Amino acid sequence: MRILEGVEGIGFVFLDDKDIVRHRLVKKIVEAYKKVETANEFASHQNYYNNTNRGNETENPTS
Repeated sequence: MRILEGVEGIGFVFLDDKDIVRHRLVKKIVEAYKKVETANEFASHQNYYNNTNRGNETENPTS
């Protein structure tokens, strides 16, 4: 999409599950992609959190 972004006469329309009303199969496909996208966003946040806290663990001197 980035390659075609500046080409005159080409546009993009982004749909979500609320736009799909005629065919259940298409709606299921959109929902499946949305589920993966949500999982990827969660994993990305987890990776960020894990990387920013690396080395900040406090050691228990009594152990």
